[in-house]
Amino acid sequence: MPARAALQRWLGSVRLRLTLWSLVLLGAVLLAFSLFVYYRQQADAQASTVAELQAATDQMTPYFKINHAQLLQSGLAGVVDNLLAAAEPKGGDLVVALVNSAGQVSQRSNLLQTADEAALEKAWQTMQANPKNSPVTLNSPVTLTITPRGASARRAYTFYFAAVRFPEFSVASLVVGAPVDADGKLAALAWTLLTGSLALLAADLLVGYWLAGRILRPVQTIARAAREIGATDLHRRLALGRTDELGELADTFDQMLVRLEAAFERQRQFTADASHELRTPLTIVGVETERALARPRSAEDYQRALAIIQDESSAMNRLVNDLLTLARLEAGAAPVPRERLDLGDVILEVVERLAPMAHSQGVTLDVADLPALPVLGDRHALAQMLGNLLENGIRHGTSEGPRVRIDAGCRGAAGGQWAFVRVADNGPGIAPEHLLHVFDRFYRADAARSGGGGGLGLAIAQQIARSHGGQISVHSSGVAGEGCVFAVTLPLAS
Repeated sequence: MPARAALQRWLGSVRLRLTLWSLVLLGAVLLAFSLFVYYRQQADAQASTVAELQAATDQMTPYFKINHAQLLQSGLAGVVDNLLAAAEPKGGDLVVALVNSAGQVSQRSNLLQTADEAALEKAWQTMQANPKNSPVTLNSPVTLTITPRGASARRAYTFYFAAVRFPEFSVASLVVGAPVDADGKLAALAWTLLTGSLALLAADLLVGYWLAGRILRPVQTIARAAREIGATDLHRRLALGRTDELGELADTFDQMLVRLEAAFERQRQFTADASHELRTPLTIVGVETERALARPRSAEDYQRALAIIQDESSAMNRLVNDLLTLARLEAGAAPVPRERLDLGDVILEVVERLAPMAHSQGVTLDVADLPALPVLGDRHALAQMLGNLLENGIRHGTSEGPRVRIDAGCRGAAGGQWAFVRVADNGPGIAPEHLLHVFDRFYRADAARSGGGGGLGLAIAQQIARSHGGQISVHSSGVAGEGCVFAVTLPLAS
């Protein structure tokens, strides 16, 4: 069975198919070339034979005029032998016959057998029955297949019908014939073309199979690497260093590996971060449950334990919901609803909703004059994005006079093509080494902030901005009191 499977795989391989296609194409070219050469040589040989027959009849026809008186006395006995003696070309292969007005062969040379006379007579009768449309006319050649005396096989002869006007001898036509390929050159040429073509096809089969293997070697390298690379070995690259189509394929494969490696890394990081974030509330829930069940307690103790469990369950619920939201945004599972709305109105709604939270923490919300900013997007998603940024600023305001300022506007060429929203606070700021990781999921550092939602707020805000064709950037000097500025840019609606 393994041998049979290997044979089937080899028979269906691209290498074999390329070789066979090359063989078929070369075979078609060689066949066309061989047929052209053979029939061209055959036409040349035919034309040469006809020219020799014309020369022979030109030598023979004067014989009737020169020997007219002698022929009247002696008759036609031995005329054909004398005609053969008068014509030298083709030597012993020349066939001569006399056809009378009735279309019958009256005299013939020894090479023409009685059985082949009917072919000449039929050709003559066809010519006489329809002289205009007949393929056989006087002073024109015709090819017939005869068996010369002494020959073992039939041969193609070209016969030339020449008009001889001697009714007193009942001679209407002189017929002279000769073999088209007397020397066997056409047969030798056909054999040479056949053997040469077979040799070239055999060479093409071997060389084509070898070249196909060389050409497909990079594909085999890619296939072998694809079989060997696993989820834990995605750092490998092909790096063929070629500039042709196969090199482009290898580069595409390497780019795919880069994306897969990044995706697997994000998945591992996501799993680790989610496990880390869920471990604490689950541990607290387990501890409180064990304490409540360890021995009978008062109603107040049970209420306190249930309140703690409820708080931790709410935190886990928010975390799971944020994870699902982020996963949907990153995967693009559902298209973002597009409706025309004013971004300024969305900002005011978010500020009004978070004003109690800011007041409870002593944070002043300073909202600048908001112009009309028409954008296309999902109101709920944009509100969540701006809410996460505003909550981040409220949570990390300075202890003395905390303030968060929100302003918006438009910028760009041709009267403003982009809408922007800036959320600035006067908190401790973000150190430069943490700025690149602010929008990473679950990222936390001493001076870095990752927004609400258990470390997912800013990551969700970034994905919402990207799904609307925009982006979020952050700027901070890292100096306490100067805080940081989050800037959102979104395309304006036309």
